[in-house]
Amino acid sequence: MKEKKAVCELLEGERLKRLYANTFYSLTDRIGPFGYIEESFVPGRYPGCFIRSAGAYVFLMEENGYPALAQRALRFVLDTLKREGLSRCPHVIGDIHVEENGAVRQNLDMVNQLDGTAHIIAAYAYLLQRHADESLYTDYWEMMAQMLTLHADQPFFFSSAISRFPVVNVDLFLNTSFEHSREERYWCCFDLLTQSFMGAALHRMIAVCRQRKLPEKRLAFWQQQLTRLQSGIERHLTLKENGEVRYMEMRLPDSNDGVAFDPMGWVCLSPVAAQWEALSPSVMDSTVKTLRGRLWRESPSADGTFYLEKDEVSGGADCAETIGKGIGWDMEYARRQRDFGHIAEVLRFLRQNHAGDLYGECMLYKDGAWHVRDCGNAEQAIWWCWAVARLRADVGLSAVPLREDVTHPITEYRLGTW
Repeated sequence: MKEKKAVCELLEGERLKRLYANTFYSLTDRIGPFGYIEESFVPGRYPGCFIRSAGAYVFLMEENGYPALAQRALRFVLDTLKREGLSRCPHVIGDIHVEENGAVRQNLDMVNQLDGTAHIIAAYAYLLQRHADESLYTDYWEMMAQMLTLHADQPFFFSSAISRFPVVNVDLFLNTSFEHSREERYWCCFDLLTQSFMGAALHRMIAVCRQRKLPEKRLAFWQQQLTRLQSGIERHLTLKENGEVRYMEMRLPDSNDGVAFDPMGWVCLSPVAAQWEALSPSVMDSTVKTLRGRLWRESPSADGTFYLEKDEVSGGADCAETIGKGIGWDMEYARRQRDFGHIAEVLRFLRQNHAGDLYGECMLYKDGAWHVRDCGNAEQAIWWCWAVARLRADVGLSAVPLREDVTHPITEYRLGTW
């Protein structure tokens, strides 16, 4: 296939091969001895490791032959929860500092972002499904099962078998601090990303229960809530457009049963990352078709390349902007669809316009050129590498890059030369 060959050539070309190798090994090498993952190499940009990043890191490293790193990252989070007696995950977690008297000092940002907790629960269940290491189960199962049960009910999951008020029967998870690129603020909403990762968490934890033949009571409650979630997504987080049903980005809690939010963006690709879809694949297909119809645009650099705009907003060429994980998720969806022509377009855009040797948080077109922000941003780099690794394996290349293709080792970033 001509398009598949083009993808191979782009991936193996010097520019993208170097970008992938540098980025991938920056992720393997930045994890600390306790499991702390530096979010950014820009001093002071972010205060620590985002919990979402730790969850994504588990999927990337486990899939690509680094199970010890995956477990180290996850245990760092779970041990913090146990030590601090927390019933939910922090938003941002700092590294561990051990005092002379043996006391542990650690900074935590406890903004409640339900999607972060969902990432961790899903990652935990994922590792349990893949490993015979019994300590993963004995050390953390009860804590994680209780956490899932707590969050699969009020005040997080708006579902009730008794109340007739619509607001408590939307059967969706409310994220009171959804961290969105849209307007660069927190949103209080029923967003598709949170639904997707909570759905994945419930689905995977149910699978663990069945795998281990655990008591039915907890499993039955989780299955009931998962079924309700699927119904809630179908009733309240989809729209019919041009005769096809598609997912919405979010629903706002601004009336009795919320208000549909029609604009689209990278959030609409969340089921791809969560690897769990509430509805039939046709809904995801129509979602991506509509998303690309609105946001797949020609680069304002007029170099013949195309890119996926991060969010649907008004503005001209000077407002053009991508988001790292959105590009990765779009590529992964295209891979599953065998759409190598689309993937080749994405890779050509990156080859032509992505400056720097580490994958960036986002790309912004300004003053006649594309600028990359926060090269090496952990969350965005993880999801992009996750997509590239799967793509490379699919087209017959090694998923894991060669060390010899690294041009700037992690030490140079830690020394502050970047």
